[in-house]
Amino acid sequence: MRLYVQLLLWLESTVAVVAYLTTATLLFGQVVAREFFTSSIHGGTKIAVLSGIVAGALGLVIATGENAHFRATFLDGVLPFKWVPRLGDVISAAIYLFLAWFALKFALETREYGDRAEVIGWPLWPFQMVFPYMFTSSAIKHLIFAWQPEWKPRPILRD
Repeated sequence: MRLYVQLLLWLESTVAVVAYLTTATLLFGQVVAREFFTSSIHGGTKIAVLSGIVAGALGLVIATGENAHFRATFLDGVLPFKWVPRLGDVISAAIYLFLAWFALKFALETREYGDRAEVIGWPLWPFQMVFPYMFTSSAIKHLIFAWQPEWKPRPILRD
């Protein structure tokens, strides 16, 4: 199971890097095309935005897997019981699953209505599916960390 979490994190990180590279390449290409060729890449900005959305959404999943997301710490010393972090992970998983359900419902409605991205005409729902994935993957990771807290990476210290 630990290997599964590590491989999943590697895959999600790889997809996020590709999405960010796509965004940066297309935006740079747009600038070059406009400045040097008085033209533009058809749909380049729209594709860059969609790629940026995918990359950003995967950022949450990566932060969850690395235990690097922001969280409130003002109550850390109030309940010094050993099971409190596990309970926090279970609550986080429940919230993420709730959000995943709404995100899936939204993406499926977008597919049903046939919504498409302006300019390029691509269906929007495949890009929106990153949100149910993001919430579900984060929920699964929190459940795994609640089950096996020693697998949870040490939090990154902040000043």
